Amino acid sequence: MKKLFYLLLFVLGGLPAVAQDVCDSIAINKVMYDPFEDSVIIVQANNYSNTFVSYPIFTIMTPGATVAQERLMRYGMMGESSHMLNIKQVNAIQNNFHGYLLLDRSNAGTCVFEREFSLCPDTCQMVYPTIGYYGPTSVTGTLDWTLERNDRDVVASGQLALSVGVPSDLDSICLTPGSYNFKIKGFLTPGEQPFFSLNTRNGQYFHTFYDGNGFSIPFQYFKRCPDATHILKIPPLKSFDVYATGWDVHVVSQSGNRDQQISISSTDGRIVYRNTLHAAHNVIPLSHMPAGVYIVRIASQHGFINKKVLIGGR
Repeated sequence: MKKLFYLLLFVLGGLPAVAQDVCDSIAINKVMYDPFEDSVIIVQANNYSNTFVSYPIFTIMTPGATVAQERLMRYGMMGESSHMLNIKQVNAIQNNFHGYLLLDRSNAGTCVFEREFSLCPDTCQMVYPTIGYYGPTSVTGTLDWTLERNDRDVVASGQLALSVGVPSDLDSICLTPGSYNFKIKGFLTPGEQPFFSLNTRNGQYFHTFYDGNGFSIPFQYFKRCPDATHILKIPPLKSFDVYATGWDVHVVSQSGNRDQQISISSTDGRIVYRNTLHAAHNVIPLSHMPAGVYIVRIASQHGFINKKVLIGGR
C-alpha cells in the first residue's frame, strides 16, 4: 500500500485531488490508436455527472514517462466525447502495458484511472464511405465501390446513391488492422459540388470533391498494430445475394449461413423491417411500402453487409 501511495505521488506530481464522486462519474469507454494516424491515441470517455468538466486534458503516463498528452482543444466535457492525445514517447509503448490515464481539469484537480492499456483493437472497427453534395441543386447518380486488402483480395463492395430529396448516402464496413485500397467509380449528374469522404466515428480521414473520374485511396488501418485478419474476418464478397422482384426482397446465403440479423430501411433512415434470417433463401414482402430504393443491412459475427434494392420496380 505504501508503494502505491508513493507511486501515485510521483505520477500526479502533487496535483490537487478531485472530489471522488466527480471522478467516479467519468467512464473511460475506449483507449486505442487512431486508426489512420499512428502518432495519435484516441480516448473515448463519458461524463455521467451533472458537473461540467472545464478545460479537460487527458494524459497517459507510466512511471518515469509521459506516453501521450492531449492538447487543450475544448472548453469543457459533458456527456460522451472523444479526445486526441499526441504520442510523446513511442519507445514507452508496448503491445500491452500498465499505466495511468490522468484527466486534468485545469485548477479543479485531476482524476486518475489506473488500468492495463492495449492500444490495438481486439475486434473490427467501423469505417463509413460517404457521398453527398453541397448546395441547393440536387445531384443524382450511383457510385460503385470496392475494398481490396493488400491490393489483391476484394473483401467488401457496395453502392452509394444520390437522388432528389436524398442529399447524402453512406455504407458501413467493419475493418481489422491491415493494408487496404478503396476504389470508387460511377457517374453523378451535374449539379452542386458532389463530394466523397471516408469517415470513422471519431472524425474524417479522407475528403475530396467528385469530378466524375474514379479514383483509388490506399491506406494503412491501425499501422502500429499487427495484421489482425484472424481476429474477425470481413465478410467475403457476395456471401449474400440481395435483390428485389416487384415488391419482394430476396436474401440468399451462398455459404448457407443462418441466423443472421437483417434490417431494411428507407433512404431517410427509417427502419421498415427487422428480423432474423433462418433460411438459406429468404423472401421478404414489402407490398405495404411505397416504391423506391431501400437499404438492406445484414449483421453477423463477421461484420456487416449493406445492399441497396429497388422495390416496386418493373
